[in-house]
Order: sequence, then C-alpha cells, then structure tokens
Amino acid sequence: MAKVKGPLMSLEATGQFGGELVFRRSGRGVTAYQKPAAPAAAPSAAQIAVRDEYRAIHQDWLALSDAQREDYRQQGRVVGLPGWNVYFTERKAKAEPPCEGGYDAPDLSEPVVLTAGYSAPALSVAVVVKPCHQPS
Repeated sequence: MAKVKGPLMSLEATGQFGGELVFRRSGRGVTAYQKPAAPAAAPSAAQIAVRDEYRAIHQDWLALSDAQREDYRQQGRVVGLPGWNVYFTERKAKAEPPCEGGYDAPDLSEPVVLTAGYSAPALSVAVVVKPCHQPS
C-alpha cells in the first residue's frame, strides 16, 4: 500500500499502489515511480519454509482469544512492543531446536583467579546464557 502525502503524483508517495506502480523517494527528495519488478528467481526451499513458518505463527495468533491476545499486548507494553511481536518472538524461540552440546555458557564452578600482582575491587558478575546457534 502506498503512503501518500498530498495528491498522488505531486508531493510525497512511497510504496506500492494497486500492484501497478511502485513509488520511492530518493536521497535528494525526488519521488520516482515505476512498474513493479518481477522476482529474478523462484523462492528457494529455505525461503518457502520460513514463509510457511511465519504463516503458521500468524494463523495461530489469529486463532487466539481476545483475552489471550490482550495478555500478549500487556506484556508488550512493558517492553514497548506490540503484542504480536511478543507472541511471534516467543513462538520463534520455542521453534528453534537446541544445538548439539546445549548452551554456550561459561564454567562458573571454579572461582576466577586473577594474575599475580593484579588487584581489583570486589565486583558482581551477571551472566547471560543464550543458546548457541550453528549456521545451517
């Protein structure tokens, strides 16, 4: 959908209009339009899989009750995000399989020993453990 400020062919327009025209704005502030370009190649199997996953998550979001969606919206307000983003992030995190070896976490079972002659004030350490991600 095109975003238009003023008459369509005059001031500012960006985006697609009716599938027939694509508007863009250059760095100099000039609005240009052209016919939409056809994709160069068919989507890959990986792209199709990602699209299917996103589609399934969105369909699940639409199937939630109003009360469930409102719960996600309230969670989102805490962090400044829409409820859909909170739901999507949660679902994506659950969908990612754990990698071999589990989590990349530092070994904190032994105390940290400083190099001889080095002194430092007492400090607190916060460790954030995130799942390791291996490229596919």
